[in-house]
Amino acid sequence: MKLPRNSNIVVCGIARDVEGDLSFEVRRLLRSLKEFKSIAFVVVESFSQDKTRDVLVQLQKDIASFKFESISHSSNLTCTRSERLAEARNASLQIQKSAFPDADYVYMTDLDGVNRDLSLRAVMSCWNYPEWDVMTSNQPLGYYDILALRHDYWCQDNWGEAFEELIKYFPKETAAYIALKSKSISISRENPLIPVKSAFGGGAIYTFESINNKSYNGLDKQGKEVCEHVPLNLSIHDSGGKLYINPALVNVRSLGRSHSLKKRLKRRLSHFRGQVG
Repeated sequence: MKLPRNSNIVVCGIARDVEGDLSFEVRRLLRSLKEFKSIAFVVVESFSQDKTRDVLVQLQKDIASFKFESISHSSNLTCTRSERLAEARNASLQIQKSAFPDADYVYMTDLDGVNRDLSLRAVMSCWNYPEWDVMTSNQPLGYYDILALRHDYWCQDNWGEAFEELIKYFPKETAAYIALKSKSISISRENPLIPVKSAFGGGAIYTFESINNKSYNGLDKQGKEVCEHVPLNLSIHDSGGKLYINPALVNVRSLGRSHSLKKRLKRRLSHFRGQVG
């Protein structure tokens, strides 16, 4: 693995209505990635109703290697939320390749408060391991991102589809426990690496080689909505890539410190008929 001190990293993020978190997130990322030879930022914004764009303009003035672009999504009235997220993340990767083509690593991240507890020590823990393609984040007080997770024994499928099937036979609370809540476990930061087929957790470090020429997709092969991280990560895994949850790569101890778990899940999973109460 190429060491951070010899490497260029590009932070790719997407932003919508995050004026209250954005500057803090960027400053936290700058501190946590300071061991790298260079740090650049690419942020794609869309449809913000607050002052997110104003904050981005100021950050672009303050930080030399900072670029942002506001986009209007194609087919906005018909495409799903996951498709819009995929389009924004793909736009960030295209800008990265054009503006910062010498990247060794890409840090794909959310910018809505989920980097609140990120540290240099957490980032550098990834290089305690000799070989990997993707390192994804952990929330030790409650791992939340089950929608992006694929693991043969922990979470094999889309939990939302499992929930929809289970409520045919069980009360809503029981179905929610089986499909989601039983999977939202606490992972100690001292845990060993957890091999996965897909994960995210609000932030993931990719080697440039692993993510180059890959793309996000908000639909699965059957045309059903799926978390946009899953098709990309599965394509890396199926190509022989090594993906892990790094328990020491803590970006936020508990999601509740930024957005409540209930609010974030409802926003992300509004397309499911039955939601967690």
